[in-house]
Amino acid sequence: MSTPPALCFGDLFVGVNEAADANNLSDLEKKHIPFIEARERVRKGECFEVRVQVGKLLEHPNEYRHFIQFVELYADKTFLARVDLTAVRVCPKVVFCISLQHPVKELRAYGNCNLHGTWMDRKPIAVIDNMLPRQDVPVVQKQVGVEIPRRKESFHEPNSA
Repeated sequence: MSTPPALCFGDLFVGVNEAADANNLSDLEKKHIPFIEARERVRKGECFEVRVQVGKLLEHPNEYRHFIQFVELYADKTFLARVDLTAVRVCPKVVFCISLQHPVKELRAYGNCNLHGTWMDRKPIAVIDNMLPRQDVPVVQKQVGVEIPRRKESFHEPNSA
């Protein structure tokens, strides 16, 4: 039985690349890390936005011969979504609208450069239970220990002529 080959140090196409030191990124890492922007806490089952941008810290080339081919999003090891990109016409900046149904520890984003392989970044996230009161809706009164949130009206009164 043969042993599996060791990862080739310096070969960007072997495995998934991550920042060696998040506090001291090289220019190559700044161009290729898929930076994740998302809330730190979300409610179970609630839709929220996750923004991923490759080259946020240092712009990645977007040319016919050098570009980001795709961006993928995972919750822990669960695949959530993928966006395929084309050269020149599409910038490597995507927004995913997702909801998480189970507790997860982190979001992971993968971005693939046609010349420098696949790169990953992680962002911790907490999924809170639906039974917790919403923090962003003001409470106007309490009845028998039950909080009743104020409804935000979204309709407009018709104009009277």
